[in-house]
Amino acid sequence: MDLTETKRLRRDLDVDNIKRVYGCYVCAGQIVSKMNMPVLDLSNDEKEMYTKLFRKCISGRQDKNLLLIQMDDSDEQKTLYALAGSELESEEMRDALYEQIITNLNIDKNYCIILMADSYDVVSYDNSEDFMDKDGSTFNYFICGICPIKEAKAELRYAPNQEEFRMNSTGSVMANPMLGFMYPAYIDGDADIFKALYYTTKESHEELVQGIFGVEPPLTASEQKEEFHSNLFEVLREDYNMETAAAVYSNLYDAKENEEEFTFTDLSRVLEKQEVSDTKVSKLREVITEEMVPVNLVSKKYEIRTDDTVITTEPENALMIKTREIDGRRYILVPANGDITVNGQDIYPDMEED
Repeated sequence: MDLTETKRLRRDLDVDNIKRVYGCYVCAGQIVSKMNMPVLDLSNDEKEMYTKLFRKCISGRQDKNLLLIQMDDSDEQKTLYALAGSELESEEMRDALYEQIITNLNIDKNYCIILMADSYDVVSYDNSEDFMDKDGSTFNYFICGICPIKEAKAELRYAPNQEEFRMNSTGSVMANPMLGFMYPAYIDGDADIFKALYYTTKESHEELVQGIFGVEPPLTASEQKEEFHSNLFEVLREDYNMETAAAVYSNLYDAKENEEEFTFTDLSRVLEKQEVSDTKVSKLREVITEEMVPVNLVSKKYEIRTDDTVITTEPENALMIKTREIDGRRYILVPANGDITVNGQDIYPDMEED
């Protein structure tokens, strides 16, 4: 999925260009109020705030924050298509969406559902991202955001009428969206009515995705990473040692940095060099897909944790860290290159030579 076109749409998105902002305030799983606000009635500051919230719903990294949802020709898809076609003007369809979200979103916090519909004039760009021309077509879509509500902290604020600082609170505050989606998705300069772009900050909330889109969500980047390394550990067992983990990480990191593919064939070559048996590699193939996304499977830093120690180093050092058993006790050996500091202070290393 190429997000270049979506990034352009996000850049041009402005609440000032739409008619209304819709929504509802949900407390303890119940709607306590609904919003149907003409944009003309909003102040410039309010327009800017809502613009930022809606832009956030289509922001982030692919597979980490933004997931492409592939739908079937289902009742859920038809419902979203009808809602988009109405430009959100149908109160009955908006209410149905609210109820679908409330029913399937299991969180123990209050939140606000916000909606907007917009039309985007499709434009052409050259390779340097310079504007060329409008191509005459229009992309019609709507965005839904789910924003947690936070209670403002009471503070001493200046009260002009009393000329004193008195305790005051601004009440409930709408935070940035934790979930959201755009329907339809914007693919190859046109609307794909069987796809939606789903935004999440952490977990994908499987029940919500199934309730709105009628399908299971794809794995997020963190879920892909957890499943991948869990499969390695469960299948390889004693063969998944420090050296093997470092070799897998190093090869994945190189593929990420070079923007290369990393397939199961590449993984099997790495494991073969670590003398992992063909039987285990074959078993691993049953639970790991052929093509993996390196950027989703490795961290920026190489980190090792024990019960009471954390070691963090640059990716290129991963293969230099070893484990040894000395006098019946396990040790992690880290090369000591250059100066050594403890709590920010230089020390003179006391090195004993073998």
